[in-house]
Amino acid sequence: MRISKILSLGAVLFCALSAQAAENMIGRQSQNEGMNVVPAPGAVTIDGDLKEWDFSGRIWVFADSAVRERYSVEAAAMWDKENLYLAAKWKDPTPMFSLIDPVSNPDEGWKEDAWQMRILTDHPLWITTWFYTTKKQPALHIARWKNPTNERDGQDVTLLVAPEGGSDLGQGAQMFYRANAEGNGFVQEIKIPWKLLYKTPPVIAANLTFRLGSEFLWSDPSGKTFPLHRYADNMQPGKTSREFYWSARDSWGDARLVAKGNIPLRRYISDQARVEGTIPLRVALPNDAARFTIVLEDVQGRRIRTLAADADPSDYALAGKGKTRTVEVKWDGLDDKGNLAAPGTYRVRGLTHRGLGAEYEMSFYNPGTPPWATVDGRGAWGADHTAPIAVASGGGWTIIAWPLAEGGSGIIGLDPGGQKRWSDRRGTSLVAADDKYAYAYVTEWYVKETLCRFDLKTGALKPFILNGKERTFDLPLKEILGVTEPGTLTGLAAQRGKIALAFSTGKIAILEGDSAKVINQFEVPNIGALAFSRDGKLFGLVGNKACEINLQNGADTTIVSVEKPVSLAIDEANNLVIADAGVDSQIKAVNSQGQLVYTCGVKGGRPIRGAFNPNALSHLNSVAVDARGQVWTVESWNYPRRVAVWNRDGKLVRDYLGNTGYSGASCYLHEQNAALAYCGPMEFSLDKAQRTWQLQNILWVPDKAQGESFEIATASNVIPQRFTRTVNGQPREYLFSHDPDVEWGTGNVVFMQRNGRWQPVAAVCLATHISGETEHQGGKVKEQPGGEMAGLNAYDGVIWNDGNGDGKVQRIECEIVPAAKPGTEKAGGKSALPINNGWGGRIGDDFSIYADGLTRYRPLRFTSDG
Repeated sequence: MRISKILSLGAVLFCALSAQAAENMIGRQSQNEGMNVVPAPGAVTIDGDLKEWDFSGRIWVFADSAVRERYSVEAAAMWDKENLYLAAKWKDPTPMFSLIDPVSNPDEGWKEDAWQMRILTDHPLWITTWFYTTKKQPALHIARWKNPTNERDGQDVTLLVAPEGGSDLGQGAQMFYRANAEGNGFVQEIKIPWKLLYKTPPVIAANLTFRLGSEFLWSDPSGKTFPLHRYADNMQPGKTSREFYWSARDSWGDARLVAKGNIPLRRYISDQARVEGTIPLRVALPNDAARFTIVLEDVQGRRIRTLAADADPSDYALAGKGKTRTVEVKWDGLDDKGNLAAPGTYRVRGLTHRGLGAEYEMSFYNPGTPPWATVDGRGAWGADHTAPIAVASGGGWTIIAWPLAEGGSGIIGLDPGGQKRWSDRRGTSLVAADDKYAYAYVTEWYVKETLCRFDLKTGALKPFILNGKERTFDLPLKEILGVTEPGTLTGLAAQRGKIALAFSTGKIAILEGDSAKVINQFEVPNIGALAFSRDGKLFGLVGNKACEINLQNGADTTIVSVEKPVSLAIDEANNLVIADAGVDSQIKAVNSQGQLVYTCGVKGGRPIRGAFNPNALSHLNSVAVDARGQVWTVESWNYPRRVAVWNRDGKLVRDYLGNTGYSGASCYLHEQNAALAYCGPMEFSLDKAQRTWQLQNILWVPDKAQGESFEIATASNVIPQRFTRTVNGQPREYLFSHDPDVEWGTGNVVFMQRNGRWQPVAAVCLATHISGETEHQGGKVKEQPGGEMAGLNAYDGVIWNDGNGDGKVQRIECEIVPAAKPGTEKAGGKSALPINNGWGGRIGDDFSIYADGLTRYRPLRFTSDG
């Protein structure tokens, strides 16, 4: 829409007003730098009412002013000699919603409607608060850092939980929640004794200062995954990054006890450009206008002043009527050069538009139905950081596991039709199922070596019950066995009220299903995967043999030997179904005499790259058989991440490919052909009309045993580039990867098709990208380069051109640039070559590579084949 009107300007006196400086905001988000803790005016009752509160020291926390009526918190603090008082007025579409049971899930409270405090007194500590909706219980979790400089060294934990409907947490602490009348938020009120915040409490008086940063998290409606919304605030002056806020002690803002209350209320004014003047210009905009621009022109049509550029109408709105709303922009009488405008006639012109948005077209490499999370639990699929690792079947349902999920799920439940129905975020390495429950061996970094039980059909947490009392949901293996070092779990099976656990120590423990109480233990050296038959017999992998195991004494009877058995299941005919990850790379089903009955998957498996054959298997790791007799297989690697379902005749029924890594990174489209999509080196054909996709090719995965390099990792945050360029008069296909990460990155590498196959042809990188091992975080060298790179430092620079065309790096093909500091263990500018091209960096049309904003690597020439 265009706006146009005439303004006649006489000889008037102008008062030029400068733009208002921002207050407590950066752009549209809050930026609170310090918090005033006012004295409590009298006795404080923790009831969520706040009638006795002095709320004048409040800070307003919001990620965007446009959504603060839905997601924001006004937080305030008061003090007296004994206690710190905190109150929060939450705006929340799903108020006071958390399904996190503090008794069975004490470390998961942050997931739903949680206030996480990052506190530094005489030691650092984290406080997490939430309201357990099911039992109407306030919960407060205190984690005190064992190492005051490194949270990774663990915490000493205190959990305080109020009785149902109450506020008393114990140890002098109290907390209460009260929903507001409008149903769009709630009040949270807390009392914390100073003795819980300090090891040695100081004199509590005005001017006492400690650090109190806050992270506010709003729950996903399903209660099954990461929070829907999150914002961190109260910052140190000049600190603006909220990434990894929980460990960024230098960013946590100050909280200062002040002597007097009723202080001026903090204002929030955006720093976005805005002209403030004395001459009001009013125009009517359509109600559906999302952005508008207003300019002034003289009678010749020359622009003299831009008053509002791509502005939000809500920031200037006066009133609405019918299909329009009136906005007012005030002019200060100056032109764009800062000079007073001459008397005369001016035209006010403007534009509006409905805003920029996105329309869903399709998704690829995600088998979720739909690919995104849904409240009913059906949508989304799997974990971000890891490939699937285990599968189990019971009661007609199928359970699949992933070992680490920062985003997504570590365990999911599929109904008899193969549709996902529920999920849980816990990273899980082994699973088992019977007719009622799913059992998970949880190994994620923050919950180590535990056994968990879920309702098979709903995913509800079902703690084991011992002597009439619920046990901790994440039940440690050492608590089950009563030993300090139980070993790693190598096998897990469940059937007929029994659970069988196999350990790396060579021990098998048989547990009572309802209580997880040990009822028998015996030794079976070199024991691996376990499986129960339908009639309750126990089978296991002992070395390279599949054996029946006596449940009384552990005696094993060999049934068959297999080259590399990695997993075991029993079908409805009591055949042993074995995943053989050896040269055959097949599923092999044998009867009780060890005779082969059927197989799944092409013998010899699938190569690591090239055309994708769905009827072949690679990197087999787990197998299960469902109630229909269908065989489920898990291929535990990234090219692709795959769960497949097979009939007994060896034919593929369907497979589940995906999903992507961290936030869908490393996924991209071909620049000239939008029907081709990629995740790392995997190439997919897209049918946009039908919204379907198919994996057709793996462009490049290096065979490191053959001296090949440059893995295009799906774990990367960097977006590769797939494109066509005309070189030497002919269009040719290329791929550019530019991840500088020293653990899984490639440096800057150009790949192309040569003689019908993809391979790397040139690189600007570090020696560690070719050989050796270096840590992702911190860049510490674990193993210096070897092979062709032997004798080099990990951070030496390498400029490589594939002179002989074999796709492998030979030293004679390289120009070596020594590191600035030989022996350095970190990059951070100390590496020999600038290689950082940014997450979204691109290669130039002339194949120039740009790094660190200052360096350009330009090709000298091209070979005859491009």
